[in-house]
Amino acid sequence: MSTELGSGPETTGLVQRVQETVDATIATCIGVPRSTVDSWLKRAPQVITTVSRPRASPSALRLLGAKFERTSRA
Repeated sequence: MSTELGSGPETTGLVQRVQETVDATIATCIGVPRSTVDSWLKRAPQVITTVSRPRASPSALRLLGAKFERTSRA
């Protein structure tokens, strides 16, 4: 097995696998430089979570935000 990386489907699959698992050793164990793997992880799609309350009033949203802040501190 060659450790040279091109830009083909194998590389794309490797990048996606590293981004999904956030496991750099998948790539570094086959010779990919850690700096390259770090750049893949920085480019990974970010997960965005939304609250489905389309008609919530501003005061209700403030209360919800305060609730999340309390739970995240614990």
